[in-house]
Amino acid sequence: MPEFETVLYATDGPVATVTLNRPEHLNTIVPPTPDEVEAAIGLAERDPSIKVIVLRGAGRAFCGGYDFGGGFQHWGESMMTDGTWDPRRAYAQYSRSPGLHQDGRDPRRARGRRTARRAVG
Repeated sequence: MPEFETVLYATDGPVATVTLNRPEHLNTIVPPTPDEVEAAIGLAERDPSIKVIVLRGAGRAFCGGYDFGGGFQHWGESMMTDGTWDPRRAYAQYSRSPGLHQDGRDPRRARGRRTARRAVG
């Protein structure tokens, strides 16, 4: 199982739990977080015994959003235009949904899995 910097991955029977794990920073998103969440969900999706994926935040907050406390440069050129943070590029990069087919179908439904969402807050 891979080691992650910003998330925890655990399984218990048919349930996989992905936990954003930066509680001292209200689980704000830093550069490895999107890739680590995607990788952890990929682990669960490839495991036929997993029927439910829970995404949660450690501590008192689910997620405080992006962490721009150290500036925008640590996010790299993918979010920059001419050396300045470009919110349009940031939105375009992180709003895509890599888990969906081109026609918008969720591949988990094709395998008999259902998607449930619940927000607590």
